Amino acid sequence: MFVEFRNIYVPFKEVYPLAYIYFNKYNSKGFLESVGKSKAGSYSSFSTFIAVIDNVPQRFADKFSFEDYRILDESEEKDMFDLLKRCNLTINDKGNFAFVDYSKINFEIDGNVLSYDEFCKYELPSGQVFKLVYDNGFSYIGSDPFRGNAKEYADAAIRVAEKKKHLWVGWRFGFRLTKYFDISAAYGKNERYSEVSFT
Repeated sequence: MFVEFRNIYVPFKEVYPLAYIYFNKYNSKGFLESVGKSKAGSYSSFSTFIAVIDNVPQRFADKFSFEDYRILDESEEKDMFDLLKRCNLTINDKGNFAFVDYSKINFEIDGNVLSYDEFCKYELPSGQVFKLVYDNGFSYIGSDPFRGNAKEYADAAIRVAEKKKHLWVGWRFGFRLTKYFDISAAYGKNERYSEVSFT
Protein backbone atom coordinates (compact mmCIF):
# COMPACT_ATOMS: atom_id res chain seq x y z
CA MET A 1 0.00 0.00 0.00
CA PHE A 2 1.06 3.60 -0.59
CA VAL A 3 0.69 6.04 2.28
CA GLU A 4 0.69 9.82 1.96
CA PHE A 5 2.57 11.52 4.79
CA ARG A 6 2.58 15.19 5.66
CA ASN A 7 5.45 16.94 7.43
CA ILE A 8 7.58 13.84 7.57
CA TYR A 9 10.84 14.17 9.50
CA VAL A 10 13.92 11.98 9.11
CA PRO A 11 16.11 12.33 12.23
CA PHE A 12 19.23 14.45 11.64
CA LYS A 13 18.44 14.78 7.94
CA GLU A 14 15.47 16.55 6.38
CA VAL A 15 11.83 17.51 6.68
CA TYR A 16 9.53 16.76 3.76
CA PRO A 17 6.18 18.56 3.52
CA LEU A 18 4.72 15.70 1.48
CA ALA A 19 5.95 12.16 0.76
CA TYR A 20 4.36 8.97 -0.53
CA ILE A 21 5.89 5.82 0.93
CA TYR A 22 5.28 2.27 -0.24
CA PHE A 23 4.69 -0.40 2.42
CA ASN A 24 4.79 -4.07 1.47
CA LYS A 25 2.39 -6.49 3.19
CA TYR A 26 4.73 -7.09 6.11
CA ASN A 27 5.54 -3.42 6.74
CA SER A 28 1.96 -2.23 6.19
CA LYS A 29 0.71 -4.52 8.95
CA GLY A 30 3.45 -3.32 11.31
CA PHE A 31 2.79 0.32 10.45
CA LEU A 32 -0.97 0.10 11.03
CA GLU A 33 -0.48 -1.76 14.31
CA SER A 34 2.09 0.74 15.58
CA VAL A 35 0.14 3.92 14.79
CA GLY A 36 -3.30 2.60 15.69
CA LYS A 37 -5.86 5.39 15.35
CA SER A 38 -3.31 8.14 15.81
CA LYS A 39 -2.67 10.38 12.78
CA ALA A 40 0.74 11.55 14.02
CA GLY A 41 3.63 9.53 15.29
CA SER A 42 6.81 7.78 14.27
CA TYR A 43 7.75 4.53 12.59
CA SER A 44 10.88 2.47 12.18
CA SER A 45 11.62 -0.69 10.26
CA PHE A 46 14.54 -3.02 9.61
CA SER A 47 14.43 -2.15 5.91
CA THR A 48 14.60 1.07 3.92
CA PHE A 49 11.55 2.28 2.05
CA ILE A 50 10.85 3.63 -1.39
CA ALA A 51 9.23 7.04 -1.36
CA VAL A 52 7.94 9.37 -4.04
CA ILE A 53 8.90 12.95 -3.22
CA ASP A 54 8.22 15.74 -5.73
CA ASN A 55 7.24 13.01 -8.23
CA VAL A 56 10.68 11.38 -7.95
CA PRO A 57 11.04 7.81 -6.61
CA GLN A 58 13.91 7.47 -4.17
CA ARG A 59 15.30 5.33 -1.40
CA PHE A 60 13.96 6.53 1.94
CA ALA A 61 15.05 6.17 5.55
CA ASP A 62 13.95 3.30 7.78
CA LYS A 63 13.03 5.68 10.64
CA PHE A 64 10.84 8.77 10.46
CA SER A 65 8.16 10.73 12.25
CA PHE A 66 5.12 12.44 10.76
CA GLU A 67 2.27 14.80 11.55
CA ASP A 68 -0.47 13.24 9.43
CA TYR A 69 -1.04 10.33 7.05
CA ARG A 70 -3.65 8.72 4.87
CA ILE A 71 -3.72 5.52 2.81
CA LEU A 72 -4.09 6.14 -0.91
CA ASP A 73 -7.18 4.79 -2.61
CA GLU A 74 -6.98 2.29 -5.48
CA SER A 75 -6.89 4.88 -8.30
CA GLU A 76 -4.25 6.99 -6.53
CA GLU A 77 -2.15 3.89 -5.93
CA LYS A 78 -2.41 3.03 -9.63
CA ASP A 79 -1.11 6.52 -10.44
CA MET A 80 1.86 5.88 -8.15
CA PHE A 81 2.66 2.57 -9.84
CA ASP A 82 2.37 4.27 -13.26
CA LEU A 83 4.86 6.91 -12.10
CA LEU A 84 7.24 4.20 -10.89
CA LYS A 85 6.97 2.41 -14.23
CA ARG A 86 7.82 5.63 -16.10
CA CYS A 87 10.92 5.76 -13.88
CA ASN A 88 11.86 2.17 -14.84
CA LEU A 89 10.74 0.66 -11.50
CA THR A 90 8.23 -2.06 -10.66
CA ILE A 91 7.44 -4.62 -8.00
CA ASN A 92 8.55 -8.13 -8.94
CA ASP A 93 6.75 -11.42 -8.29
CA LYS A 94 8.40 -11.66 -4.84
CA GLY A 95 7.06 -8.27 -3.76
CA ASN A 96 10.42 -6.48 -4.08
CA PHE A 97 11.15 -3.37 -6.09
CA ALA A 98 13.06 -4.08 -9.30
CA PHE A 99 13.97 -2.50 -12.60
CA VAL A 100 11.50 -2.83 -15.46
CA ASP A 101 14.10 -2.68 -18.24
CA TYR A 102 17.74 -3.31 -17.35
CA SER A 103 18.95 -1.62 -20.53
CA LYS A 104 17.45 1.64 -19.21
CA ILE A 105 19.43 1.72 -15.96
CA ASN A 106 21.29 5.00 -15.58
CA PHE A 107 24.79 5.52 -14.24
CA GLU A 108 26.05 8.26 -11.94
CA ILE A 109 29.65 9.39 -12.23
CA ASP A 110 31.27 12.61 -11.01
CA GLY A 111 27.84 13.95 -10.07
CA ASN A 112 26.43 13.40 -13.57
CA VAL A 113 23.63 10.97 -14.42
CA LEU A 114 24.19 9.27 -17.78
CA SER A 115 22.14 6.82 -19.80
CA TYR A 116 23.71 3.47 -20.70
CA ASP A 117 24.71 4.74 -24.17
CA GLU A 118 26.18 7.96 -22.76
CA PHE A 119 28.07 6.11 -20.04
CA CYS A 120 29.56 3.61 -22.54
CA LYS A 121 31.35 6.56 -24.20
CA TYR A 122 32.74 7.88 -20.90
CA GLU A 123 36.51 8.11 -20.62
CA LEU A 124 38.18 8.17 -17.23
CA PRO A 125 40.97 10.62 -16.38
CA SER A 126 44.45 9.38 -17.23
CA GLY A 127 45.79 6.78 -14.80
CA GLN A 128 42.35 6.00 -13.37
CA VAL A 129 40.40 2.73 -13.63
CA PHE A 130 36.90 1.66 -12.69
CA LYS A 131 36.62 -0.06 -9.32
CA LEU A 132 34.59 -2.87 -7.82
CA VAL A 133 33.92 -1.86 -4.21
CA TYR A 134 33.07 -4.17 -1.33
CA ASP A 135 31.72 -3.04 2.03
CA ASN A 136 29.96 -5.33 4.49
CA GLY A 137 28.80 -2.33 6.52
CA PHE A 138 30.65 -3.51 9.61
CA SER A 139 34.22 -4.76 9.54
CA TYR A 140 35.45 -4.83 5.95
CA ILE A 141 35.84 -2.37 3.10
CA GLY A 142 37.88 -2.89 -0.03
CA SER A 143 38.10 -2.42 -3.76
CA ASP A 144 39.58 -4.12 -6.78
CA PRO A 145 40.49 -2.54 -10.11
CA PHE A 146 38.03 -3.36 -12.89
CA ARG A 147 40.06 -4.06 -15.96
CA GLY A 148 37.76 -2.89 -18.69
CA ASN A 149 36.32 0.15 -20.40
CA ALA A 150 33.08 1.98 -19.56
CA LYS A 151 30.93 -0.34 -21.68
CA GLU A 152 32.38 -3.46 -20.06
CA TYR A 153 31.87 -1.91 -16.61
CA ALA A 154 28.26 -0.99 -17.45
CA ASP A 155 27.55 -4.47 -18.79
CA ALA A 156 29.00 -6.06 -15.65
CA ALA A 157 26.87 -3.80 -13.44
CA ILE A 158 23.74 -4.68 -15.40
CA ARG A 159 24.51 -8.40 -15.06
CA VAL A 160 24.68 -7.90 -11.28
CA ALA A 161 21.33 -6.08 -11.30
CA GLU A 162 19.78 -8.88 -13.38
CA LYS A 163 21.17 -11.49 -11.02
CA LYS A 164 19.88 -9.64 -7.94
CA LYS A 165 16.41 -9.28 -9.54
CA HIS A 166 15.58 -6.48 -7.10
CA LEU A 167 16.92 -3.13 -5.92
CA TRP A 168 19.61 -3.26 -3.25
CA VAL A 169 21.20 -1.10 -0.58
CA GLY A 170 24.95 -0.87 -0.06
CA TRP A 171 27.65 -2.49 -2.17
CA ARG A 172 26.61 -5.79 -3.76
CA PHE A 173 29.02 -7.70 -5.99
CA GLY A 174 31.08 -4.51 -6.28
CA PHE A 175 28.28 -2.11 -7.28
CA ARG A 176 26.01 0.31 -5.43
CA LEU A 177 22.76 2.08 -6.27
CA THR A 178 22.38 5.78 -5.56
CA LYS A 179 19.45 7.25 -3.67
CA TYR A 180 17.69 7.57 -7.05
CA PHE A 181 18.53 4.01 -8.20
CA ASP A 182 21.28 4.87 -10.65
CA ILE A 183 24.38 2.68 -10.55
CA SER A 184 27.17 4.63 -8.86
CA ALA A 185 30.35 4.26 -10.92
CA ALA A 186 33.44 4.13 -8.73
CA TYR A 187 36.94 4.72 -10.02
CA GLY A 188 40.43 5.44 -8.73
CA LYS A 189 44.04 4.35 -8.91
CA ASN A 190 44.90 1.05 -10.53
CA GLU A 191 45.48 -0.71 -7.25
CA ARG A 192 43.72 -2.97 -4.78
CA TYR A 193 42.56 -1.63 -1.42
CA SER A 194 41.51 -3.58 1.67
CA GLU A 195 40.80 -2.64 5.27
CA VAL A 196 39.55 -4.83 8.13
CA SER A 197 38.35 -3.40 11.42
CA PHE A 198 37.63 -5.39 14.56
CA THR A 199 36.06 -2.50 16.46
